Amino acid sequence: MADMDQRSRFPKTCPNSGCSDPFPHGALNMQAEFDHIFSKRDKLLSDPRHDPRKLEKINQDICSHIKHENDIRRLDKLRSMRGWPVSFDFDDIVNRTLSLKQQLADLILSDYDLHNCVVWDDFLESIDYKIHKFGALKEPYDHEYAVLRARCGYLGPEGAFLIHSTILRIFHHTLLSLPKFLTNTIQLLIDERPQDFDSPHPDSTRRPWYILPIDTFIRFVLVPHVAVYLISQDMGVSYTEAIDIKDDSAEYGEMFHWNDKSPRITSIDKANFVAAQDDFPFPDLSSLRNKVASPTNPLPAKTLSPKRSKKTVNKLPASPMEEVVVTLEDFPPRNSKTKTKTKTGEEPASRISKMTKPEKEKKEKSAPKENPIRIQLFDFVFSSLRTKLFRALHM
Repeated sequence: MADMDQRSRFPKTCPNSGCSDPFPHGALNMQAEFDHIFSKRDKLLSDPRHDPRKLEKINQDICSHIKHENDIRRLDKLRSMRGWPVSFDFDDIVNRTLSLKQQLADLILSDYDLHNCVVWDDFLESIDYKIHKFGALKEPYDHEYAVLRARCGYLGPEGAFLIHSTILRIFHHTLLSLPKFLTNTIQLLIDERPQDFDSPHPDSTRRPWYILPIDTFIRFVLVPHVAVYLISQDMGVSYTEAIDIKDDSAEYGEMFHWNDKSPRITSIDKANFVAAQDDFPFPDLSSLRNKVASPTNPLPAKTLSPKRSKKTVNKLPASPMEEVVVTLEDFPPRNSKTKTKTKTGEEPASRISKMTKPEKEKKEKSAPKENPIRIQLFDFVFSSLRTKLFRALHM
């Protein structure tokens, strides 16, 4: 009976002017909030000389509360239909994020792994591939679309905070060294398709030396990437299917798991910081610094992605014993010292005539002189160094 008397205080529709939304029926998720705001409204209306502007402000607040209550009901119903978890274990999020540390390091150090990361593609699309402009922003969270794409699904701000805290724990000892490796990795991707990206600021004094700050990369790429993996494990779906779930459940996560400043989460964040002091430095960057970038010894970040390395490089046989088809046509008669001329007075066309003058002089100087060993080399051509010796003998 008391509940009926309490409900009789609430109107059937929203009291705000211009809004006709029905007042929610049944048990209210925001019962205490509605009780408080309607008490203020009743007290104001009890005064015949009340201020209409104050009443209008209270009605607007009631309207917001009604919409929020309806959203809670809608999202909870959607969660029940889709099977999203109602709650999750905070410690479990930390442990599973720690298990992905090598994968996270590869996304920073290897252009192959970053190129094949779907969350990275989503991030680039959200900023319209203007990575230099976005990287120079002092407040990247002002970029609304990028922020929306970086949400962590039903894990909400609570899950995102725990993932971010754990990633900082993983890279605690190397965080100051990682920006240059990340810049190198992103630059390799830009060099592959420069037409897709924006250009850096023309004034070198006004553009940062990095392309994307490491913390921005962590928040907008690594954190949602980990969230997708956790969702994939929770729901038993593929990585790409988990991305769809992340996007569909993001509003639910922000509604039900929004309190990233709760005492429990704060204590886990402090525990991560303490544990990071005793962890070994990760990843081991000393081996990368000592390596010399060359065709035979490239840095891991220079590994080309199969999507982009479509051109086949023409090269000599991998070993001197590799089989090469040789016919008699490959051994034309040697020219005499006195050059013969055609009727037109021009020298006959040959491989040497096709060379430029500097190339001819260089190869003529390096050509072997006539000696008895020359005859023996013809036999050796048919077994091992056919192609190379043929070129040396006939240049």
